[in-house]
Amino acid sequence: MGDGWVALLAWGLTCVGWVGATIFAGRDARRREAILRGRRLIRDVHDGEKVALVGRVILLRPALRAPFSARDGASFRGVQSQYIDSGGGGMGGNAERGHTEAHSDFELADKTGRARVTMSAGTVVEDKPVKVGNDGEWGCFEWALTEGTRVCVVGVARWEHGAAFDGPSSGAPPTVGDPFRDAPRCLRIEAARLFSF
Repeated sequence: MGDGWVALLAWGLTCVGWVGATIFAGRDARRREAILRGRRLIRDVHDGEKVALVGRVILLRPALRAPFSARDGASFRGVQSQYIDSGGGGMGGNAERGHTEAHSDFELADKTGRARVTMSAGTVVEDKPVKVGNDGEWGCFEWALTEGTRVCVVGVARWEHGAAFDGPSSGAPPTVGDPFRDAPRCLRIEAARLFSF
């Protein structure tokens, strides 16, 4: 087999990979759109139902600290990786040197109130880390869920009676007329998946 056939085969495999990635990316985008179409407001959620809520993140203190950027967040993922060329015509891949991930609870606020979001090791975070710097030859990639980030949280809703949530991350005292604080019950979401936008 000549070099021309090898180049043609490499080009063909690249095209197949690109088409496959495009199909999967389109499928993922359609799934996210369907979730967003079915989203609910916090005030309209029923106990025990699986819901999608969209709102802004309010950090609880103490917040987690992202490993590379040192940003405060409710969740983060950090990876150090390096592209390794196998020497076979540009074929290679990424080698990971380190991976760290942590989650903590946060509050989600929409125009109708707030909900406590409970994160766990089983929560699927659909966002990908982005490059934030280098450590020698290794690239540092990170994703962090920071204050004010707009997110969609999918999970099971539970109304809890007599629960009192922590105040906003600013430490401000409860305000009169705040429907979230005046409510006799508080909403908690056990997050199964999460993505920001």
